[in-house]
Amino acid sequence: MTFGWERFLTLAEELAQRPDSDDAALRTSVSRAYYAAFGKAGDRIEADTGSKPDWADAHKQVWEHFEGASDRYRREIGQTGKRLKYQRIRADYRGAEVISRTDVIASIDHAKRILTRLGQLIK
Repeated sequence: MTFGWERFLTLAEELAQRPDSDDAALRTSVSRAYYAAFGKAGDRIEADTGSKPDWADAHKQVWEHFEGASDRYRREIGQTGKRLKYQRIRADYRGAEVISRTDVIASIDHAKRILTRLGQLIK
């Protein structure tokens, strides 16, 4: 049984909606939104190609796989994924940068868009 990556998005939304969300909760929300999209996109690559991305450089490979496709939806997934990855790096590694509720909402929206587009793909 595979993990339901969408559960990370649910957690991201719950953290973002809490009125007492502090910086740690907001940063975690961005990160979980990213991993919901990244995990689901990686699963899609495996379903399409029969192999998983090389996990040593998986974050780059996953989004470039989609961005380099001829299909408009796949390109949108790749482009949106790269934007979401940038937000996740800010949230996870750049402690001096402020992560606002606006950043969190945008990250959740990007993840939702990616999950929606992944669901619309035809093999």
